Amino acid sequence: MISILLRQLAGRKVVLASASPRRIQILENIGLSCTVEPSKFEETLDKASFNSPDEYAVANAKGKSLEVAQRWKLGDGEDWVVIVGADTVVELNGAILEKPLDKAKAFQMLQRYSTWIINTLAQLTCWQFIVLIIG
Repeated sequence: MISILLRQLAGRKVVLASASPRRIQILENIGLSCTVEPSKFEETLDKASFNSPDEYAVANAKGKSLEVAQRWKLGDGEDWVVIVGADTVVELNGAILEKPLDKAKAFQMLQRYSTWIINTLAQLTCWQFIVLIIG
C-alpha cells in the first residue's frame, strides 16, 4: 500500500506542517523529501470533547495540515501539493498528559509516572491539497 502511495508522490512537492527533526527523518526514511512549513495551529482543542486520545491527536494533526494549506501558495508548474500534519499524544489510563511547561515540571512528571506504562500515540494525517483554476 505505501509503495503505491510513494509512486504517486514521486516528483510531487510534499510539505511538512512541522519543524520536527524526527518527522522530517520519518519522511526521508520512506523516500520523501519535504519542504518544511511549521503550522501556526494552536493546540487548544477541548480534550473532553474527544472519545479517545487518538481522536484528539488526529484532530490536532488535521488542524495543523489545514492551517498550512490555507497559507500555502502554489508555485510555478504546481497543480497540487501534499501537506502532512502530525501530532503526538502521551496517554496514561485514557488521560492525555500535557506537555510539561518547564524542566522542573518534566522531571516531576517523569518521577510521578515512572512506574506506569505509557502509550504514545502518534497520528499522521496526509492531505492532498488541490487547486482548480477556472478561467
